[in-house]
Amino acid sequence: HMANNSRLVIEWRRKWVVLACLLRVAHALLTSSTASDSRELYLLFNFPNRIVQTSLDGSGMTLVLDNLGHADALAVDDVNGKLYWSVSDDRSDRIMRSNLDGTVVEDFVDGVHVNGLAVDTINKRLYWTDLQGLQIQSCRFDGSDIQVLVTGLDEPAGLALDVAANKMYWCDQGGYESTGKILRADLDGSGMEVLFNDTRHPMDIEVDTVNGYILICKKSACARSAWVCGRHTKATFTGLMLGSLRFAGPA
Repeated sequence: HMANNSRLVIEWRRKWVVLACLLRVAHALLTSSTASDSRELYLLFNFPNRIVQTSLDGSGMTLVLDNLGHADALAVDDVNGKLYWSVSDDRSDRIMRSNLDGTVVEDFVDGVHVNGLAVDTINKRLYWTDLQGLQIQSCRFDGSDIQVLVTGLDEPAGLALDVAANKMYWCDQGGYESTGKILRADLDGSGMEVLFNDTRHPMDIEVDTVNGYILICKKSACARSAWVCGRHTKATFTGLMLGSLRFAGPA
């Protein structure tokens, strides 16, 4: 009964997110990494449940996928031309995959309740946070070699990778009984450490490896905010209805 009650609490929070029209964002560099105007933006909406593609200035929006069920996390593999997203519906909790244009939709990993996705194109692995198992896992791009990397988390959410530094970063919302935090570990799950405590319900995270920043989207009682966390400073931008941040290639 305790497990069922916990899942109900989580699902009610997810329903709040849907009502708030949470926007999941992922960027992909589709052509030359040196031409900033060639970069494209992929957006995952919780309501309506769809993925759209647009230019960085918001023009030319194109519907990629629609009627996704309850879609939550999104990742873009622009090197291999793939979209990954998580879905929770009456059929199952799972990760799905398609081409960047929305064709060739397929189930990728079944039985995982995912709140965060990240792609490692160098080592050809997909990483995710599993809300049901309270852990972080990864697998190869063919779906094989599923590994459990980190366990015993409170309420894992957004996930980001710094592959060059062999690091992964993630949000742990901490549930309603404790405050959230931002954590880091090596890509194999070892060397876990807490970077920030007392972060109220962090939703998603991205790492700016060029400038040495961590970007965090969080949920507060009244609005969503994006924190830009530097070495010793924090700047807060309130009123953003964003649940995820992804960079479009190198700065």
